[in-house]
Amino acid sequence: MEVLCKWHVIIKYILGHESEEKFFPVMTCAFWLNVVLQSLFFIIYIEPNNVSLYSELPKILIIICFFSSIGLLYFAVNNNRRYQVAEKWFTSLNATYAIQIKIIVGVVMLLSFFTLIVWAI
Repeated sequence: MEVLCKWHVIIKYILGHESEEKFFPVMTCAFWLNVVLQSLFFIIYIEPNNVSLYSELPKILIIICFFSSIGLLYFAVNNNRRYQVAEKWFTSLNATYAIQIKIIVGVVMLLSFFTLIVWAI
């Protein structure tokens, strides 16, 4: 859970939100996580096994996965003590190190997002 809080804090500062803002970074993290995991699941399981996507079950599972990830991330960042530790960790970093972390996380998220979604399509 601490990792999710740290990831949320990094995303919050990448997006330039205020320190109290939690909703939009949660939605950003949940969206990215779902696209990446669903693309991986499609590449690893659905495509090789010729599973039909025309039934309602995959659609329901996608929606359940999305709302579950939102709930998990919200639960992780809603613990004030844990979140304050993650916030303090990031704000106490050296400015150049914080920029490097933001760039690395942003690039990894961007590349994994576009690589996996294009590969799945």
